[in-house]
Amino acid sequence: MTISAWRPYPSKKQAPTDAVSAESAATLRLRAATLGRVRAVVLLGGTVRVSELGRGIGRSMLDLPARTGQTLLEAWCEQVAAFGRLAGIERCPLRVRISHDTPAPTPPANVPGGPGGAGVEVLVESDESAYRGSGGVLRDMAQQFADDDYLLTGSAAQVLLEPLTGVAVELADTGAPVSLVSHRDGTPGGLMLLRCGVLKQLPKVGFVDLKEQALPRIAREQEVRVIHRDVPTGLPVRTLTSYMTALRALHHQMDESVSLADPFMEDWKSSFAIVEPGAEVASTARVHDSVVLKGGRVGEGAVVVRAVVGPGGVVPANRTVVDSVVSANERHGKRGG
Repeated sequence: MTISAWRPYPSKKQAPTDAVSAESAATLRLRAATLGRVRAVVLLGGTVRVSELGRGIGRSMLDLPARTGQTLLEAWCEQVAAFGRLAGIERCPLRVRISHDTPAPTPPANVPGGPGGAGVEVLVESDESAYRGSGGVLRDMAQQFADDDYLLTGSAAQVLLEPLTGVAVELADTGAPVSLVSHRDGTPGGLMLLRCGVLKQLPKVGFVDLKEQALPRIAREQEVRVIHRDVPTGLPVRTLTSYMTALRALHHQMDESVSLADPFMEDWKSSFAIVEPGAEVASTARVHDSVVLKGGRVGEGAVVVRAVVGPGGVVPANRTVVDSVVSANERHGKRGG
């Protein structure tokens, strides 16, 4: 089994300048060749079980807002458009794979573009079988492409904290047929670059999980490079707690005065308050690190903290809701004093 860490840049103390320049030129050629053969960015959106957040929002997780006016899927499209421009792909395919029994996300009406007509082609696909697994899904998809083509894949339900372009460059620079990101804090790493020829070697039938089964199998015969990150490149969005954590990190990142690595970072101050068009929030209500979706209502004097008010959810006047998903036909919170 060959799984090794990756050191992306040569040390000038270890080699003469001309050798470093030659290696850098070779790295640039390898990078361009690899990124230019990425045939799709694949977002894996399958779920084992539906969380309380999933039940309460009445929509796909990818349709949740990442920031005011932008959903998780729209944020992904923005990232993929930038990657397409870097890789020279005119319309980079973004293939979203979801479980057959989960809601499909809504493709953005205005897919981001860029100079030279670069943009994103969004395709939402449902898994044909519940028993194929993420590795099996990628193996089947790889059959459409040449052995030397690549798939850049990641978990769909996450908020990226680092640009996709930067991570893709480091993955390509490893030169390995399979490269992936690992977070030292134990947060699941959500991005991988995989050569299609390697994926084709996985079993044609049966359940194949990407991380538990496919990667160990691949590593027995192929080199797998791992890029380690002290600070996560992205945070998962599966439960209410993980969603709130991801949004806080994203909005702290937007505030240059805040360091995500600061262990003494305060959380008493609100980082965000997202209210979708079509939601009703009284002028005297307070929304602290919370999201009110279209069709949700927050009454006069109510306080909402680290919560999501879903469609049809109601927080009555003078009530306090903390760490909750307020769904339709439910009234949450304690009455304020």
